[in-house]
Amino acid sequence: MVRLARDYIKYLFGGQKSIRLQRAMSNWRRFLKRFSTKKEVQKDWLEQAIINTPTWWDDPAKYRRLRRSYLASSSSSSSYDASSPYDASSPYDDDDASSPYDA
Repeated sequence: MVRLARDYIKYLFGGQKSIRLQRAMSNWRRFLKRFSTKKEVQKDWLEQAIINTPTWWDDPAKYRRLRRSYLASSSSSSSYDASSPYDASSPYDDDDASSPYDA
């Protein structure tokens, strides 16, 4: 530590960087860069985690069943256009997915 301080003082007064000082400076540079870079965070990460996490009182499969029954009842009793966005399948539809709440 004392040698590094001596190398730094020499460098401040116009001397050359020693190998020890170069390594220390590059390590500090990497350390600061790691903390200063912003990580890309999905804005709705919490909502996605809540929706996709089954609990003993609630299950994502329940909402899939409700959506399917709603679409089935609304499409048979109303005059929706064939190109309605509500008639398209959802990426969350799991026809094969079983749930402990399916009866």
